[in-house]
Amino acid sequence: MQFESPIVESESSIKKILIISYVFPPHPGIGGRRWAKFAKYLSIHGFEVHVIYAKSKEGGVSVWIDDVVRDPNIHLHPVTDFYPEVLNRIPVFTILYNPVKAK
Repeated sequence: MQFESPIVESESSIKKILIISYVFPPHPGIGGRRWAKFAKYLSIHGFEVHVIYAKSKEGGVSVWIDDVVRDPNIHLHPVTDFYPEVLNRIPVFTILYNPVKAK
């Protein structure tokens, strides 16, 4: 008995995938390499790849940028890299549980 998939795909349908990664080329660090190579692999195997990543504040360009920018099946969607100011504040519970001793 042969198994038949209940999902019917036309030959013109393109498989799509979304990758969300903080680091991705052109970010110069090694962290984006794995995702760049993975996106390239998925593209080679017929996927349309969309990548959402944070714009790098650092200078420089990744050596793996060519793997992704020249591929028509990889679409890059950069977003602003920011750290909310509220997370830089001293937490209230720190002040309550570590009071400053009076002289």
